[in-house]
Amino acid sequence: MRQPRIKIQLRGSYYHVMNRITGDPEEYPFTDADKEFFINLMGKLASFYTVDIISYCIMGNHFHIIFHIPGEILSRPATVERYNTYYEENDKVADLNYHGDVETSEWMLAKIDSTRSKMRDLSCFMSALQKQYTTWYNDHHHRRGSLWGGRFKSVVLEGDLALWNCAKYVELNPVRAKMVKDPGDYKHSTWGFWKRTGICMFDEPLRKHLSRSIGHPDWDWSRIAEKFSLSMQRTMSYQDKRVPGWEHAEKDWHGAVEKVEQGRSSIFDIESNEKVRHFSSGLILGCESFVRSVAAEAYGLERAQSKRLDKLTTKNSELFSYNQAR
Repeated sequence: MRQPRIKIQLRGSYYHVMNRITGDPEEYPFTDADKEFFINLMGKLASFYTVDIISYCIMGNHFHIIFHIPGEILSRPATVERYNTYYEENDKVADLNYHGDVETSEWMLAKIDSTRSKMRDLSCFMSALQKQYTTWYNDHHHRRGSLWGGRFKSVVLEGDLALWNCAKYVELNPVRAKMVKDPGDYKHSTWGFWKRTGICMFDEPLRKHLSRSIGHPDWDWSRIAEKFSLSMQRTMSYQDKRVPGWEHAEKDWHGAVEKVEQGRSSIFDIESNEKVRHFSSGLILGCESFVRSVAAEAYGLERAQSKRLDKLTTKNSELFSYNQAR
């Protein structure tokens, strides 16, 4: 039975979201133009929805995106302004109208409230992104039918060490796939696009959330970028020299995640393993108290407290992962 998606409603939250297309996992049909359209569509939708896009990487047959979803919803006046601005060139969509809570009709107030709730909803954003992209892709490639292999997967992230390391994991995707040796050379990712052009479509969310994740909200982008670059280099340099470079390409998480062997240790080193599977196959990632708190909200206190968690370590700290398989 399909489990309901974990959604944190009353406070800001971070999610790592991913999906891949249907068909042979060894085929990579997305062209550069396909990837660029996907990125531009994300930017367009981000002007309607109140989500922050922090990091992304669009690959040949799948994508990764890290979001921040705000805890609060927009006011009614701000919702109307945002909605009408987004649809101002679409004559088929009627404007929303707000004249105060008393003067505005109940029907219009209900529509405004429904809209502002959807604006901060991750599933609504992803539904719009995947449906609109499918329509465009099918039209340009003369195909019909579903494009995606299934519902998108999401991992709830705590907004410090988990966010920082997951962003690094996302940006290293093309290196794991042996498409490039340096993540800065891959133009269809946040890091690669910035390294190649000096600009970033989502620069303000990227700077704001990554600086907070390392406890330096006052840092400018140059200092954050230097630290992030060194962190990725550290991960790459720690690879086992006996294994050919980046041979451990990302496994297809859409299928069954490889079960943990009987008696195998549940401790995983983050910095020496750029392919810690929990960034894509886990459900919740963060410190132990965060993971159990979110799990309690989603599954109940008894299940959250009895669950065995996997431990992910760095040199000076540790993360815990709540996985569905156990």
